[in-house]
Amino acid sequence: MIDLVFCIDDDPIASFIFGLTIKKSQLSKEFVAFNSSVEALEYFETQKSISNDEQSIPRLIFLDLEMPEMDGWEFLIAFNSQYSNDFPNVRFIVLSSSVNPADIENAMSIQSVIDFYQKPLKVDKLIELKNSNAIKHLF
Repeated sequence: MIDLVFCIDDDPIASFIFGLTIKKSQLSKEFVAFNSSVEALEYFETQKSISNDEQSIPRLIFLDLEMPEMDGWEFLIAFNSQYSNDFPNVRFIVLSSSVNPADIENAMSIQSVIDFYQKPLKVDKLIELKNSNAIKHLF
């Protein structure tokens, strides 16, 4: 199991259901949901200033693309420019309700992104992910 997984999604119901799916798939020991990208960036800013404690930093973040205030693309740009040096082991799986080929291509061109999944994620997809080579190094 991965120690800590984050989900950044503006829909609290989707985040709650996703948390149940994470638990059922046994992908991670702990799951934290953020309802905004800004809130998640504030978390990393706080972690950067207080310590580099690996226990409080996720190895994997599921990131929704469509969010108000700051969308997933803007979050990735901000994270990679401000925090990737401090937290180099953080990896992303981009989530979207659309399967626009351009979105998939753009997401996969970002080094910290390891995959792109269509929402909603189901338990069998997370079990498949858990057993894939794409995240074995995160365990």
